[in-house]
Amino acid sequence: MRAELHAVLADAGSHLIEKPAQSPGADLAQTRKREREVAEQVQAVAAARDRIGEVGDRLLAVKERTSEIQSEIRRLSENMDPIYEEIGGIAFDVYRGNPLVDQEYADIFSALIEVYSELSGINAAVADQQALLEAKPFLEKMVIRGRIALLKNRRTTREGSFRRLVRGAGRDIMETAFVDEIGDPKLTAAAEPYRDRLKGARERESDLVVAEEERHALNEELEKLGAAKRPHKKLEELEEDLLTLTRTRDAILVELARAARDIPKEDLPPKCRTLFTKARKLDRRLDALAVISDRVQAALDVERLEGDTNRLATEIARKETRQAELKKEIAALKREKKDTDLRLEAKRQAQGSAEELLSPDLLNDL
Repeated sequence: MRAELHAVLADAGSHLIEKPAQSPGADLAQTRKREREVAEQVQAVAAARDRIGEVGDRLLAVKERTSEIQSEIRRLSENMDPIYEEIGGIAFDVYRGNPLVDQEYADIFSALIEVYSELSGINAAVADQQALLEAKPFLEKMVIRGRIALLKNRRTTREGSFRRLVRGAGRDIMETAFVDEIGDPKLTAAAEPYRDRLKGARERESDLVVAEEERHALNEELEKLGAAKRPHKKLEELEEDLLTLTRTRDAILVELARAARDIPKEDLPPKCRTLFTKARKLDRRLDALAVISDRVQAALDVERLEGDTNRLATEIARKETRQAELKKEIAALKREKKDTDLRLEAKRQAQGSAEELLSPDLLNDL
């Protein structure tokens, strides 16, 4: 109920800030000034907290977007070999049919020309050996078939090298102006998938630069807000500060409301009248509860003190009983001591002089 009264008075104080009323017995200007200062601090801390949260959320979104862009760039750059091979194959055919190509391009195709020529020679040799098979006897056919097998194995190896060189040529060609200068429709069409991917990758790279710039700007903002290293910890600190400031502001509003309770009702904002009426009812209920609480506390104290009194009475009785027993024991000890003293005196008389008893002459007299 005290918390409810505190809240009611704080609410009333907030209306007195919005629509001030002058108290005849108190200067409320300083109280209002303190409230405005704390309110500004509350607003600043809340704004910083909210902004750190927004920046943190945006950083997560930028991080996710960056990962997506990087994945798209990897996807666009993956599995390019079929595209390069098609471009390189068509470009090589175009090159072989156009002997006046610039030397720059001739260097790209020189290794291909060499392997292509070697493959042509191997194919011719295979054809020659196969032509000899029908006219030769069995044993010679076996030898010829062995030569053909070796030639085919060699051709397979060189065909693998040829495809690799074709892909390399396709990749190198797309870094030059060959496709545009030649203007071959088939070659242009084969280059389109590469150009589409390149365009997409460049667009994604531009997006990546934008994302990185935003990430850098957001991190700088976090640094200015004091949350660069541990934003979650900073948010916790701001929440604690906000709670403390809010309590301080509520306390000032309550102080303002209490100071204004002697203002005539007609001079108060309408909302304050209702709140002050409610506050008075709460005060009366709290006073009544305080009386009941005091009586309950008194009853508890009575019960506790009665228990203490009974405990002390029991302890006194126990000690008094023990005291009587001790008196009897002391009297018995005194009687025993008296008897012992009498026996001691008798024995001393029987002993006689101690010096005489210890003297050497005592034995000589015997």
